[in-house]
Amino acid sequence: MGGDAFFEVYRRCLRVTADRLNGRRLAFMTRINLIPAPVQMSQRRRRHTARWLVAAMLSLSAVAVSLGYEWLRRAEAGELHARSQQLQLGLRQARAKLEATTTEVQQTRIRIDRANALRSKRAWSGLITLIGENLPDTCWLTSIATDPTAPTRQVRRTPARPGAADAEEAPRAITIDAPRKLKLAGFATEAAEPHALVAALKETGAFTRVAVLESQRQPVHGGMYYRFELVCEW
Repeated sequence: MGGDAFFEVYRRCLRVTADRLNGRRLAFMTRINLIPAPVQMSQRRRRHTARWLVAAMLSLSAVAVSLGYEWLRRAEAGELHARSQQLQLGLRQARAKLEATTTEVQQTRIRIDRANALRSKRAWSGLITLIGENLPDTCWLTSIATDPTAPTRQVRRTPARPGAADAEEAPRAITIDAPRKLKLAGFATEAAEPHALVAALKETGAFTRVAVLESQRQPVHGGMYYRFELVCEW
């Protein structure tokens, strides 16, 4: 390489170095802020105002979302309350219908019990006539009584309606049961006559059971007679 070439390369290196230095000075000079202070303050206020506006808009958006959610929640609560009112009304109507049906069932049961009691009654005049027709001539009766002597009363508890409180007492129906037995007491001159009366009453078919409860000889008015007791069931 000749001397001219060497100096040419050296000059180029110097030129490049000078260009870099000049570029640094220019870059340093461009960083200097030449905007007046009032303008800079105005720009800062605008930037600060813009930030506050963005924050205020975000806050308003959050409030709007919260208010919208609260409104939806209240609307849903109002709808649920309306449905609850409708269900309570339907429940009250169903309870009223159930009470009416329960009352009707109770009245029907009472009528059925009365009808059964009427069907179970005997025609006492006809029954006494039947006994008198089959009574032997040498027998006479001293008493005719039902067993039990008075009608018995039974208290039936009707089932309480579903959902009723435990403290509420279930309605009660009183049923009077008619007697199912008839006791005959009397005297006979012969020991076989009470058994003959039992056989005659059995043949009538009016009783399901006729039996001699007691028969013994006793003195009555200066004579000896057989005192007997019979039971007739139906």
